[in-house]
Amino acid sequence: MTKTILSRQRTTSSTRIAMAATVFVAAFTLAACGSTSATSAGPAGSEPAAAPVAVPAGLKGMTMTVAVTVFSPFELYDSNNNLGGADIDLYQELGRVLGVTFTPKVVDFDGIVPGLESGRYQAASPLGDFVERQQVIDLVDYSQGSSSLLVSGKGSYRPTNVSDLCGHTIGIEKGSAEVGVTGTLNDRCAAGGKPAIDLRLYPNVSAADLAVQSGRVDGVLTDSAPNGYTAEQSGGLFANAPLAGGSDIAGWGATFGIAVAKNSPLAQPLEQALKELIANGTYDRIYQKWGISGNEITAARVKIDGSTAHQG
Repeated sequence: MTKTILSRQRTTSSTRIAMAATVFVAAFTLAACGSTSATSAGPAGSEPAAAPVAVPAGLKGMTMTVAVTVFSPFELYDSNNNLGGADIDLYQELGRVLGVTFTPKVVDFDGIVPGLESGRYQAASPLGDFVERQQVIDLVDYSQGSSSLLVSGKGSYRPTNVSDLCGHTIGIEKGSAEVGVTGTLNDRCAAGGKPAIDLRLYPNVSAADLAVQSGRVDGVLTDSAPNGYTAEQSGGLFANAPLAGGSDIAGWGATFGIAVAKNSPLAQPLEQALKELIANGTYDRIYQKWGISGNEITAARVKIDGSTAHQG
C-alpha cells in the first residue's frame, strides 16, 4: 500500500517537512490501496499494438533517479513512510519494458527543472506540459489533469466558480502552474471590484493540505486528482470543490508529462514504452487501481512536447 520537482536527500530539512506534512493524510489515504507494484502485462485492450521499444545501448541496465513530489495518488507515503502511488507503479513497469531501474527521490517541486538540467535527475513527474517549459526540458505526455479546490469538510466554504476564491486565503504549490493561474484570478478579482486572493506558497501539496486542516488557508488549488483522492479517503475531513470559469486561464487543467533533460536520449524510449503499456492494458490497470481512470490519455496523445498550452 502507498500514500505534488531537486537534489536533496530525503533526510534534508525540506524533505522532512514534506514527510511530516503527509503523515496525517497517509493513514486514511492508503487504507483502500493494494501492493505498490503493478500487475504484469496482460491482454491488449482497444489500443493498437505498440511498436517494439528501441532503447539506446548506453541506457540498458542503468539506474536512473526520478524526481517526484508528494502528489497523491501519483506519489504518496504509507503509514510506514514507504513511497508508492500511480507514478511509482508506472515507473516500475516502464523500467521493465526499457531494461532500466527507476529510483524515485522525493524533492521540492521548484527544484525539479534545475535538477534535470544539471543531470542530478534523469526524469521527473508529474509536470504540466507547457510551451514555456518545453524551451528548457522535454515532456513525454502521459496523463490529463484538471483543476479544483480542496477545502475543509467541516467548514461551510464551498466555492463553485473561480470568482469565489476572491478574498480567501488559498494555498498552492511553489513553482506550479497555479502561480500563474492565481495571478490571472487576482486580475479578475480586481476588475470585478473584489478583494484579492491571499496566496500562500507551500513546498508540496501535502503541506498545503495540512494548512487546510489547521485552518491556516481556506483551500488548496491544484489538480483535481490529488484533491479528489484526498477528500475521498479523508472520512469527511476534506471536501473537493470543482470550479467553473477557469478553462480559459493559461495553466488550468494541464496535460501532465514525464520530464527529462532537453534532447535527452531517454525521451523517445519513454514515449514508446508508455504506448506499449497502454496497448497491453498495464497503464489502464494502474490508473484503475488508484482511482484516476478519468486522467488516462490514449496512445495517440502520448507525445514528446505534445501540448500547446501556456503556463500563464
